Amino acid sequence: MSFFDNVKNLDEIPDDPFGLPDNTYLCRIVDATHGPTKDGSKYGILVKYQIIEGAYSSFIPFGEWLHTPGESDDVNDPQIVRSYANLKKHFKAYGFGEDEIRTITVEDLKDCEVYVKTYTKTENGRKNIKVADLTAVSGSNEFLPKSKSDSSSSVDF
Repeated sequence: MSFFDNVKNLDEIPDDPFGLPDNTYLCRIVDATHGPTKDGSKYGILVKYQIIEGAYSSFIPFGEWLHTPGESDDVNDPQIVRSYANLKKHFKAYGFGEDEIRTITVEDLKDCEVYVKTYTKTENGRKNIKVADLTAVSGSNEFLPKSKSDSSSSVDF
């Protein structure tokens, strides 16, 4: 038995498993987790996007890491201000309003839909899919308050 016996048209299989063309895709957030980096020096949210429309809707989810400043971070530090601005930009693109941003948890991010503009960057010989920009999906992601529990996954600003 061949490894490709169940493949009818070999030409439909991409030559590059990371062969996602740079483009804008309608995506859904399929997972979001909040935690430390491997070395424990920073905290962030790992957001995983799944393309939900078009020829690449079966493409594997791709991720983006967003730094979340901690309690001990200096809110006057330009890098920290940039991190907060980046989170605010993302949350707005996910469909949340200004008045909702302070209460968002990682659970609230799941299932949000957003247009994601991607590009591919080669780092250390590996191709990585990067997020270039986000655009809100008009009329979607209306925030519905969810029951809040004491959770370590809460992102409090």
